[in-house]
Amino acid sequence: MAVPLRLNPLFLAEKLHPVGDRMKELIRRETSPEMAKLNVWIRDRDLGTL
Repeated sequence: MAVPLRLNPLFLAEKLHPVGDRMKELIRRETSPEMAKLNVWIRDRDLGTL
């Protein structure tokens, strides 16, 4: 049985402040492409996947 991703947060901030799917879509729509690329780079760097 697959557990929904929102119940297994990867980052501490999501444990403290869970974000619903509707809010995630709103954030994605309102985030500029440049900021989205920067966010991905920061996440990859922090996870050591670069």
